[in-house]
Amino acid sequence: MSYCIPDYDRITPFASSDTCRNSVQLPVEFNRETRTPIGAFSYAELESFTGMTKTAETLTDIVSKNFAALDNVQAVLAGESDDVLHVWIMVRDWTPEARKEVYAVQKSILKRLRGFNFDFYVIDLPEGTRPEDSVSGIPLIFNRAQQDSTSAHSREQ
Repeated sequence: MSYCIPDYDRITPFASSDTCRNSVQLPVEFNRETRTPIGAFSYAELESFTGMTKTAETLTDIVSKNFAALDNVQAVLAGESDDVLHVWIMVRDWTPEARKEVYAVQKSILKRLRGFNFDFYVIDLPEGTRPEDSVSGIPLIFNRAQQDSTSAHSREQ
């Protein structure tokens, strides 16, 4: 995928994105977000076209960072199918407080990324279980469970 730096001196400045599948030119304005047409890019090709963002952030980066902020979330896995990003959130204890926190993050993601389709699953991660063993074939995008078991193992020695 290649990008052209917006030409702000043109009468109608634009950003151009060219992938193997698509070529899109988007009108841009300084310090304003530009949206791509729905379906123009796959999740893996999603890039941010803002005048404020220096580094592109993928959907899985956004999802991972948001759920990683919750102490009760042990792991997050995400995989794309058609135009849906399926997200598995693995929690240590599924308490009413944890439920509220997870649902609030889901709502925040849905609001921030309107136009994208998500399917969220929340499941328990029993202690000592690897996230990859609970949901096979789905990429692991955040893993606190591994970090916790490693640090507990280090403390024991």
